[in-house]
Amino acid sequence: MRIVTAKEMRALEAKAAAKFGLTERAMMENAGRSIVHMMATEFVPENIVVLCGPGNNGGDGLVAARILKEYGREVRVLLAVASSALRGENLVQYRRTVESGVNVSEPGEPDYERALSQPHEFDTAFDCLLGTGAEGAPKGEVARLIEWVSGAPVAVVSADIPSGIECDTGIAHGVFVRADITVTLGLPKPFLFQNQGAGASGNWYVGDIGLPNELTSKAGRAWMLGRDWFFETAPIRRRDANKRSAGTVLIVAGSDMYPGAAVLAARGAYRTGAGLVVVAGTGSTIEAIRAHIPECPLLRLPEKDGGIAAESAKLIIDQSSSFDAVCIGPGLGRSEAVAQFLEAALSQIEVPTVIDADALFFLNERSSIPAQSVITPHEGEAARLLSVDANEIRKDRFGSARLLAKKYRATVVLKGPASLIVSEDEVAVNLTGHMLLATAGSGDVLSGMIAAMLAMELQPNDAAAVSAFLHGLAGQSLSARFSGGMGAVASDIADEIPVARAAQVDEVVNELIEDDDEDEPDEYEEEFDEDELEESDN
Repeated sequence: MRIVTAKEMRALEAKAAAKFGLTERAMMENAGRSIVHMMATEFVPENIVVLCGPGNNGGDGLVAARILKEYGREVRVLLAVASSALRGENLVQYRRTVESGVNVSEPGEPDYERALSQPHEFDTAFDCLLGTGAEGAPKGEVARLIEWVSGAPVAVVSADIPSGIECDTGIAHGVFVRADITVTLGLPKPFLFQNQGAGASGNWYVGDIGLPNELTSKAGRAWMLGRDWFFETAPIRRRDANKRSAGTVLIVAGSDMYPGAAVLAARGAYRTGAGLVVVAGTGSTIEAIRAHIPECPLLRLPEKDGGIAAESAKLIIDQSSSFDAVCIGPGLGRSEAVAQFLEAALSQIEVPTVIDADALFFLNERSSIPAQSVITPHEGEAARLLSVDANEIRKDRFGSARLLAKKYRATVVLKGPASLIVSEDEVAVNLTGHMLLATAGSGDVLSGMIAAMLAMELQPNDAAAVSAFLHGLAGQSLSARFSGGMGAVASDIADEIPVARAAQVDEVVNELIEDDDEDEPDEYEEEFDEDELEESDN
């Protein structure tokens, strides 16, 4: 599914109107219906207060209020502005809602203040105050209503975006709504994946407002990874494969201080499906591999001060051409000798390469890296690579990842709770994962995974995206065995990779063999029949 910015969404709606005749009224009616439907995926409220702002978001709320009233729910609407200030389609929806018998009140009226003084009368609040076009801190009566709903003992459903959250960055510049459910309209927006927006959105759904698939399938410059895409893209080992045709990986990692980094990267590569993984490193790294992964051939490199010596570069350059992919950086350390080694090696390796950890530390304006490279920074490393403060990365993770991809002409994996994979200008967002992945060495496993996917002849962007998706699935799979999201170590993640992938296959198979008999309609489906909803709009 595509992801759009606020500007891209406005352009999409305008194109839908101009090319397909989809009117503002039709989109607003569809939005209100979607908000009600998606809310009911989690609960069916009885007493609802709908908080409506002056823009189209408020119009969506008025439609939702009218639909809820028609299905016997107790509904109150509180306008954040005087009704005399409403214009256009919002005014039309206001009149229709009043005519339907919904109690609508506005600032200064006794009913308005009475409702605010009795929050316990409501079990649910619909937040329809500010839409995706809002900028800056909420003010006036809108801010007052946001503060009220934040303190009220109600479930909160936000229409399109939690009020007070900035659409394209997810940043809150003042008070903001913390929703239990957000029904984002048309397509997902960037706020769902970053900054305060990610936490404020609660469980989120995409509400259908009638946009034609012809438009939505090509909208924006970002998209979400999904299971269908994963199975279409992830490589499958041929029945006649051997260890070399299955993909060969050279891992250059580890030092006396961090020998385990090489172990984790190698294990990640093997568990992902590489047929042959060779580790090149210091003596202590070699011993760690022997102890933990006896399947790995080893290449001992010259050492200096507990790390790889600069003269190791020629050996790695010569050896790399015999492999399908290289992973370089985890646990190398940050000595001057390592810096010299990396400068020489990265400028002359000619096979697809994953550059991670300490190798990222030494990238700079002069760095030359292999043509098919994947770099895997977290936010702190990304800040260093762009010569900015880490807060600047957080303010715009999408834009920052694009800048990195352009600067280094590489595929970028900007790691985080929703990792971003960027190749050229397209951003893929990965939503798999679990808090268990927040453990030392987790990134080393991911680097080995990406190298394995490169070795299996995936393009860098696909190799990075498939690996991030599968890495997240491994974390989710582990969560069944680790209580409270703690206790797993990186080697657990690596060993869970084939388990997680197999579970996905089993899930697909089970879906295919399930009976086609439909379940009995639930309470919501009985009370909010689709045909009746459509009739209510006429």
